[in-house]
Amino acid sequence: MIKKATQEDFEQIKSIMDNCVHPSWSVTVLKTAIEDKNNCFFVSTYNSDIDGYICLETCIDEASLSSIAVLPEKRNKGIASALIETAFIECKKRGINRCLLEVEETNLPALKLYEKKGFRQISIRANYYGESGAVIMERMI
Repeated sequence: MIKKATQEDFEQIKSIMDNCVHPSWSVTVLKTAIEDKNNCFFVSTYNSDIDGYICLETCIDEASLSSIAVLPEKRNKGIASALIETAFIECKKRGINRCLLEVEETNLPALKLYEKKGFRQISIRANYYGESGAVIMERMI
């Protein structure tokens, strides 16, 4: 089941983020992101346990996929795809028609997922992640 994230989900989201996202967000940044009504922040749950989340920051008619993660043992089960689609449905309701993201060029599973979901590469930021670059991707919603 996918639902909007709440502060009650904070501990589980932070745990996933700490284990899957580098660098992880600070406690303050994550709590603020969950509370911010401009964000599309959703979690995927199974038996009341959170197995993934997505956060899109929105501004006027544009969104930025700022973080997405799924527990390693739950990957390749369609959870990330479902989270992206749910966030895009919310974006459409808000009149948002474009989503941007950046992903480390060596993160091949993420690149494959984003291409599958209709994102296309528009730029590369060299050495953005130290020795590797960031692929900037876009999808119209």
